[in-house]
Parts: sequence; C-alpha cells; structure tokens
Amino acid sequence: MPMPQLPNRYVHKKCNEEHPNSDSEELTLYIIKLFKLKDDYILPKYMKQISAYARDYNFSYSGMLKALKYWYDVKQHPVDLDRGVGIIPYIYKNAYDYYLALYLADQENQTKNFDDYIPKDIEVKIQPPERQLVKRKLFTFLDEEIENAK
Repeated sequence: MPMPQLPNRYVHKKCNEEHPNSDSEELTLYIIKLFKLKDDYILPKYMKQISAYARDYNFSYSGMLKALKYWYDVKQHPVDLDRGVGIIPYIYKNAYDYYLALYLADQENQTKNFDDYIPKDIEVKIQPPERQLVKRKLFTFLDEEIENAK
C-alpha cells in the first residue's frame, strides 16, 4: 500500500510505487498525523525548525523522523503543540542510541535459533526475617505517682 501523498501533489500510481515518498515527505506526513493538523498543512514554524536542524546540526530527515517516533511512540511522551519539533536536538542522540541498539541486537540474533532456546530456571531462597519483639511500657497512672513519691 503506497503512502498517502501530500495535498495538491499528484503522481502516477506506477511512479509512486517505483519511487516511494522521500524522507522529508515521510517526516512531514508524520508531523501532520502527530499534531493532528487541519487540512494536512504543516505549520511554517515546523518547516523552519526542520530545515534549521538539517542545515545547522546536519540531522537527516529520516533521523529526525526516527527521533520523533522514539520520543512520542516509544517513550510515549505527551504531544506538545507549542514546542513543535523543537525537542529533536535534545533527543536525537538518545534516539540514535536506541535504534543502534535495536540494529545491533538484530544483527546478533540473526544467526540464532530461538526454537532451541530453553530458559534456565533460577531458584532464589530467601530466609524469612526474624520477628523482633518490642517491649512496651504499660501506662499506669498510679504506679508513676508512687514511684515519683519515693
């Protein structure tokens, strides 16, 4: 199933299947869906932030898309319309580390057969704590008066 196109952009079905959406278009579509923007129109401040990150920080569009997915889909932080995509510079490295760890784990586990894996049962025995009795003084009003009188 091909990705939906941006508004007012037309493409042949065959061309769309041969050349799917570019990374910048996928990022734009994700932002529209994430912030529930009306008329499928991305705000200029978001576009300005995205182009500034690509220019100043050398962030790729696919990297920014993965950073937003990491922050909102994986970490499940609430969507903040005021901040927009301004969170990207702060989470880009964490998202990179997360996706790198997923990639390395996938590479490590490609040669392993999980049907043969038998988990080891580890039994941990913990001794119950000993009960310590606390001696309480019983309050008797008359006994204290007699002791104080002596």
